[in-house]
Amino acid sequence: MTDLGSLERYRDVVDDWEAFREAALAPLPTVVWANTLRIDADELRELLEHFGWGPRPLAWYPGAFRLRPGARPGARFGHRAGLYQVQEEVSLLPPLLLDPRPGERVLDTCAAPGGKTAQIAVRMRDTGTVVANDRDQGRIRSLRAMVERLGLTSVVLTAADAANLPRRGGPYDRVLCDVPCSGEGTSRKSRSALHRSPRMNDVVRSQRAILRKAVALCRPRGRIVYSTCTYAPEENEGVVDAILAEGGVHVVPAVVPGLRSMPGLSEWEGQAFDPSLQSALRIYPHHNDTGGFFVCVLEREETGATPPSATSGEAEAHPKLVHRSAALETLKERFGLPEALFDGRSLIRGNRTTLSLVREGLMPPPSPESVALGLPFARADMVHPKPTTAGAMWLAVHATRNVIDIDDAQADAYFRRRPISLPASVRASLERGFVLLRCRGHGIGAAFYPGRDAPLDSQYPKAWALGPDASAFRGD
Repeated sequence: MTDLGSLERYRDVVDDWEAFREAALAPLPTVVWANTLRIDADELRELLEHFGWGPRPLAWYPGAFRLRPGARPGARFGHRAGLYQVQEEVSLLPPLLLDPRPGERVLDTCAAPGGKTAQIAVRMRDTGTVVANDRDQGRIRSLRAMVERLGLTSVVLTAADAANLPRRGGPYDRVLCDVPCSGEGTSRKSRSALHRSPRMNDVVRSQRAILRKAVALCRPRGRIVYSTCTYAPEENEGVVDAILAEGGVHVVPAVVPGLRSMPGLSEWEGQAFDPSLQSALRIYPHHNDTGGFFVCVLEREETGATPPSATSGEAEAHPKLVHRSAALETLKERFGLPEALFDGRSLIRGNRTTLSLVREGLMPPPSPESVALGLPFARADMVHPKPTTAGAMWLAVHATRNVIDIDDAQADAYFRRRPISLPASVRASLERGFVLLRCRGHGIGAAFYPGRDAPLDSQYPKAWALGPDASAFRGD
């Protein structure tokens, strides 16, 4: 029988130890959720069924589906088109309980690899401002990729230690603290999680500091969600209990209909915790066939100092934001875009060569300086703006000119960066230059038409291209 390592110490708090043991070592089911900015749940379910993945809706999370064993939805067509995101089921909990509303200002303190950030932005209908912070510059790349693939214009990326974020960056309506932890609840993904030996005091000290800063940055009556993927009471109830003792925040009961859970612990190894922590949730793998998790919902109280801000409770608009660029008018003319398509959005100069599309009224923090704002949208150093792949995906569903619908075989060639052959009747409708591509009604990117009856030249990024043996349209 496999040794459960560090998990053995939880025998007395788990309700069914043998069921827990068996589940903690079993393979983890694959779950995806719909990017409802691009596809509704019913249409996604049809797509997942088409690929033979046997989708079963989650009872507690609308628009999310558990797939049959062996399903491999990552990098397939729907994933490449930004129609869904693959994510562990329990990782859907924090954004759900954070309950962000359209137009709000939200902070994700430890955001990489970005799935929770994306959930927040999608739940907000890509409005307001979502500040996604991570201290690891390397992991910021995964956040960038998530923003681009899902077509998000309301996300701001920052790179800083979450415990040291400047107070003048607030206030935020809601703050997510999904903190780095010992990771015991991830044993179904990696058996090594059973035998990690983190320096617990250092881990707990960091977790407390991050949660303490979240309280300081949250507006009065704003919501904070603290979560980990570990069972360790020191990192869960112990961390929240210490912050509760400092005042200024209280526990809000976490309720998720359709999801089985256990209450937070009232004591551990002789240490009593604040009784309100029993309103937190402990998720054990044998209850819902998931990974292990802890989540606690907090509300900032009216008392205490409010984070400073430039204008009566709101952050100052970022100085990089500019008025709508003439490049938008060029794109509208080239692709026959609706006049109102860019209402509520502006272009800014993301860097020397790229224009980014952002929500008007986006409110990044004045510090730390933003690593990226909004959606990388078009090249700025060309006579005629060239849409990025992310920009082309965003535009293609709205275009009426210089846009074509291609079949799976042609899309396969596009994803491999190979020439795309078109019948003469289709070529006749195109002007020389950049062309937007749709497949199955969804935007997938751009190609270049040289004219003179030549095939299209795929502009799919080299870093994203399919290998020789891969397929975006295979169901396994």
